[in-house]
Amino acid sequence: MLRRLAVGGSASVALNGMALPANAAANYETAAGFFFALCLVVGGIGYIIPGLIAWDRDHHDQRKVWIVTIVLGWTGVGWLIALIWALSGPRKASS
Repeated sequence: MLRRLAVGGSASVALNGMALPANAAANYETAAGFFFALCLVVGGIGYIIPGLIAWDRDHHDQRKVWIVTIVLGWTGVGWLIALIWALSGPRKASS
């Protein structure tokens, strides 16, 4: 049973005897928005991991790894190829 109650000037919804605040939907939208933003940040960092590894290792084909990561990383196969490429091969000789 769903009914509206006016309590102290604010509206609440009673579901089976439990009152929910009127802004419960706004709280859900805020949580969903935060979760979406968190997924974008974590996904974005995960997407560029092969390029970051190549940069950290000072890989001799670092630019090519970045290009494969950015252009083909969305395919999954391209991302995996870029990751393997970033982890393989010798590091640049430090001078």
